[in-house]
Amino acid sequence: MASAQPRCRADACEICPAEATCDGVSDPVARPGYFRLGEDFPACLSPEACLGATCAPNHAGILCGVCTNRTWRTPAQRCAACAAPAVSALAMLAGFTIVLIVFVVMVRLTIKDGGKESSIDMMLLKIAINHFVITGTATKFPLRWGPTVTAMFDAMRVLSASSAGDGALSLDCVSSMAWLDSAVVMAVLPPLIVAVPFATMWRRPALRPVVLPISIMVPLLLVHPTVTTTALAPFTCREIGDHSYLEADFAWRCDDTAVVVARWLLGLPMLL
Repeated sequence: MASAQPRCRADACEICPAEATCDGVSDPVARPGYFRLGEDFPACLSPEACLGATCAPNHAGILCGVCTNRTWRTPAQRCAACAAPAVSALAMLAGFTIVLIVFVVMVRLTIKDGGKESSIDMMLLKIAINHFVITGTATKFPLRWGPTVTAMFDAMRVLSASSAGDGALSLDCVSSMAWLDSAVVMAVLPPLIVAVPFATMWRRPALRPVVLPISIMVPLLLVHPTVTTTALAPFTCREIGDHSYLEADFAWRCDDTAVVVARWLLGLPMLL
């Protein structure tokens, strides 16, 4: 077999790596599912992304992990087609509206007539939503979940409204720097959550004792898992060869200026 042939140089031959094929004359070529990185042949993020000598269509970059031609990276590390630009933009707006509706509903359910706090049922509902948000983020971990588990996580994210703008309608489809745009949005969101209730209720003394604190705390509790996940993105890197790459987007190295600035000016303040 071709893979059994040694790789030969000017005056010596070496054993062909198990992840490559050799013809005894030319340089080794990576097997499907592997990527040539200097003298090493690491496994690709998705076996289907690497065809050996080249990447699959719509895949490029290190480990064939960068999506091109208006595609987005799925939790299975494959590049899937985006929706039309107008549809993606409308989805962003719809996602924002859905999240806003969830905030308003949760605040209204938390406060009963007369400014009294809601029953234990509403507290359990908020705990359940936070649980869905946190558990749903597991699809972003670099693990190979089975289709059943992935579907369960996706359902949790839909039920918690934290999946708005994902999939073919994701931010990756409308921005070449989706990880940075997400960090900016999530950095601005908590101050807005605090500022809007203050601006609308501060001159209404009757609402300040109960309604104002709840109007701030409930949305903050709901967005906290998503904000934390987004804040960790600039810090989450993967060592590949001699460099470290941003897990959220392999087109960026972790020592790139934009990543370093986002890490300390956006990520760290959100974590604090």
